[in-house]
Amino acid sequence: MRRGACLAVAVLALGATACGRKSDGKAGKFAIIETSMGVIKVELFVDKTPLTAAHFIGLATGQKPWRDPRTGKQRSDPVYDGVPFHRVIPGFMIQTGDPMGDGRGDVGVAVKDEIVPGLSFDKPGMVGMASFGPDTNASQFFITVGPGPDLTGRQTLFGRVAEGLDVAVAISKVPRDEHESSNRPLKPVWIKRLRIVERLD
Repeated sequence: MRRGACLAVAVLALGATACGRKSDGKAGKFAIIETSMGVIKVELFVDKTPLTAAHFIGLATGQKPWRDPRTGKQRSDPVYDGVPFHRVIPGFMIQTGDPMGDGRGDVGVAVKDEIVPGLSFDKPGMVGMASFGPDTNASQFFITVGPGPDLTGRQTLFGRVAEGLDVAVAISKVPRDEHESSNRPLKPVWIKRLRIVERLD
């Protein structure tokens, strides 16, 4: 009896461990953005905005060829590594994704808008594509650090900050040239590495 009871307990413990491993973290597609000021983890809306998510993932991993705006040559390596945050506005958002580093760079590939009813820039931590007009979503993206209702219905919202919103807020508050419409940080803040993972631990 004692041996059987011990075996039963062992089996239950093994099952609990297996279940624990299975439930750890959250499955999906996530962007781990390692910045010079900390890490921001973003959940990508692969089901709600599949075209934009696939486009972003392709550029982030180097699987989608792009044109270097500095040289005009085609490249097949990750776009975002080493790219600065070229626009920061406290209480509103931070913007990055331009290899040129000034918000004027064009990587030669774009995806159509995916404006989804029910997705809204009504709170901090929303991640959207920065565009220059309809269907011009290229490589630049932004993270809101405050409500941005005017963006809803105009910009494609394709993710949300799962962890590290405090890092985004800190980036938005770095000293910037307020006399310049670009709102560029006076001291560079950049993406050290951006990688895509399937589970957030």
